Amino acid sequence: MMITPAIHYTMGGLEIDEDTHVLRAVKDGDEAGEAAKEVIPGLFAAGEVTGGVHGANRLGGNSLLECVVFGRRAGRAAASFIPTASSSTDAQEDTADPQAAVASPTTPSSAV
Repeated sequence: MMITPAIHYTMGGLEIDEDTHVLRAVKDGDEAGEAAKEVIPGLFAAGEVTGGVHGANRLGGNSLLECVVFGRRAGRAAASFIPTASSSTDAQEDTADPQAAVASPTTPSSAV
């Protein structure tokens, strides 16, 4: 029987915080040369696209648990972000086409 290496789990590369916000490096680093990180507003990630959650290696069996835990956290963080994002666009919607609100993701389906 021939055994060859295979990819069965991709450990991704997007760095996230504990609330699944995707982080980006800021040009100005600290004194140790470590790049400072900032949140990319409205961008959340979970699962195989993320990196660093397990360190340099993932323990067997953690994949499904990671997807459930961080998927739930990402969903909650995204849901709490929506009112923030929609309130900043309310002023723009007042002057916009009234039909534009129909396509808005924050409009309840019963109002459509």
